[in-house]
Amino acid sequence: MIIRTFSTMLFMIAASDIFIYFTHIQKVASPVLKVLWFMPSLLLIAGLIIIMYGGRQTFMIDKAHIGSFYFMFCLALTVPKLVFAVLYATKFIFQQFTHTNLSQLFTIIALIGGWLTFFIISYGTFYGWKRSVVNKVEISYKNLPPSFDGFKIVHISDLHASTWSSSHRALRNIVNKINDLEPDVIMFTGDLVTHRAKEMKGLTEIISGMEAKYGVYSVLGNHDYSPYYPWKNIMDKKKNFEELLQLQKDMGWKLLNNEHCYIKRGNDSIAIIGVENWGEPPFSKYGNLPKALESVDQSNFTILLSHNPSHWRAEVLDNDIDLTLSGHTHAMQMKIAGFSISKMKYNEWSGLYREKNNYLYVNEGLGCTLIPFRFGAWPEITLITLKRK
Repeated sequence: MIIRTFSTMLFMIAASDIFIYFTHIQKVASPVLKVLWFMPSLLLIAGLIIIMYGGRQTFMIDKAHIGSFYFMFCLALTVPKLVFAVLYATKFIFQQFTHTNLSQLFTIIALIGGWLTFFIISYGTFYGWKRSVVNKVEISYKNLPPSFDGFKIVHISDLHASTWSSSHRALRNIVNKINDLEPDVIMFTGDLVTHRAKEMKGLTEIISGMEAKYGVYSVLGNHDYSPYYPWKNIMDKKKNFEELLQLQKDMGWKLLNNEHCYIKRGNDSIAIIGVENWGEPPFSKYGNLPKALESVDQSNFTILLSHNPSHWRAEVLDNDIDLTLSGHTHAMQMKIAGFSISKMKYNEWSGLYREKNNYLYVNEGLGCTLIPFRFGAWPEITLITLKRK
């Protein structure tokens, strides 16, 4: 995937530069400026090639902070030019309907689009992925036990520990925001790491500072199985997975792998069910909901933690689970005016959904994958308050 992305990047650089050269730069009289136009792109292409093919296979993972920020630097210089080229190219369509020269008008439009794109990429890279927000949701149920009226759940997901290796301060800010909400319970819906358990080095103490009356419950996401790292052998991969499980145990988290438990409050209790990652190809499918539901009294109020929201419509609704919590989508780490391209892939990709009396909440996640960037889809902390009708 990384190689395919970088190959696309190279094409974007070349195509936009050539197009703008023939529509605008070529008109500049100075031969020096004509040559200099291509120099930044040539340097970017050289850097991309060195990163992709000049180092070890694991370079983009082990040195992700270098590769990722260089990639964003490339995006900031390339995508605005691509947007400029696309917007200006529409001139040739409109030109068919008028004899007026539209070059100046479309140059202005293209410049505005290019600079706006540059702002979005720059803001999302330097600040957006650290700008955590708290979203508050209240859900009412007739079958909620009386003792749980007003029960506060903080739902978080997709921490991706590698995101925070260069910004402990931002992670501490997230933990402080969670604790300030004084939750009864914290529920984490997978992807604690991006590739390896060692990403947690230096972060465990910060993350374990999250506090809730009934503790932290968690499940595994597709990244937690470390399928995207080029392991030398299966034993190293297995050892890494066992280390990740132990890390959660050491932090005091209750990891639910296709199992359930109960939270008791007063004379009442609710069932907390957790499944391993349940995904559609190419994502792993280890989740076993029937196993997790074994011996659960159907009269109990039930909350399910399942990383991938696709699980809800595929299987969960048939089992009449009161509330399902998921993550995984990140809203593609970009949302403008409420729209994200996640809509093209997932039926449920962000926020609260309802089918009859069954609810699903999809958290947009805290961390990042592949690129250190978020815009609109800010790192999310969700406070869900359960109310009895």
